[in-house]
Amino acid sequence: MTAAAVLLPPRSAPADQFARSAEPFAIASLTVPGGSIDVLDLVCRAPGVPQFRAGLTIGLVHGGTGRLDGRSRTHHLGVDTLFVVPAGAVFAVGGDPFAGLHHTLLHVYGHAASAVIASAGLDSAARLTTRAALDPLLARRLRSILAQRALPASDLCFTLARVAALAAGTTDSADDATASESAVVRETRTYFERHYGSHVNVGALARAHGISVFRLIREFGREVGMPPYAYLRQLRVNQARELIRAGQPLTSTAYQCGFCDQSHLTRAFKRQFGVPPGAYAHLASVTGVRAS
Repeated sequence: MTAAAVLLPPRSAPADQFARSAEPFAIASLTVPGGSIDVLDLVCRAPGVPQFRAGLTIGLVHGGTGRLDGRSRTHHLGVDTLFVVPAGAVFAVGGDPFAGLHHTLLHVYGHAASAVIASAGLDSAARLTTRAALDPLLARRLRSILAQRALPASDLCFTLARVAALAAGTTDSADDATASESAVVRETRTYFERHYGSHVNVGALARAHGISVFRLIREFGREVGMPPYAYLRQLRVNQARELIRAGQPLTSTAYQCGFCDQSHLTRAFKRQFGVPPGAYAHLASVTGVRAS
């Protein structure tokens, strides 16, 4: 399968990007067999904001220095560093305030993520951990693929599988999304995943478990990596992305995912994905279209 170019070759970011945390100056959405790949080109000069994705995340550093924060470990990032974050794992990518961090994030969704994981020689996503590694040859290979005008999706997925293999076979499971979670936190996450489209009262959840809301917020933040309401908001936005990509109208998507209205969805979506949901819907409907 071949698609139009999804990313400009590495270039300098506009000056106003350095004042923001990590707002993309190039974004694309590529349809591949069995799923999709969102590609974001970013520069940041600020600490990373905790986030998670429903798909596998693979990163490539083009320039500058920064850090990748997992649940329990910090990985230092530099030129030609590649990193992998399993689906559902909370992570944050931040840049040095002086050097900045120019990097590309590729979010792989659906069966495409399963295919990448299988091609990496793994039998399940559970064997992946958040990890970063310096590999100039593989980094240059991935960069050259992303810079092509005619992007062969099969070559891209094969190369992403080689990157995913960097995170395989490790014994450190501390960054696994559910490793060593208490029953209260695990049940709270499960409740969020089942009821994200409804009004959720964290105080009521805390009382149901016989603990204070402050204790629940503290334990959830420590074990998951972000506060419960922030986790719920990202869960809602991740689900909204799926519905928008499937062609569902924005208004019904907003209400189905627990947002007050479409403007509420727009603000949350742009904060997480860098573009408004309407622009993302356009990117998803036209293979290879890029927003700058």
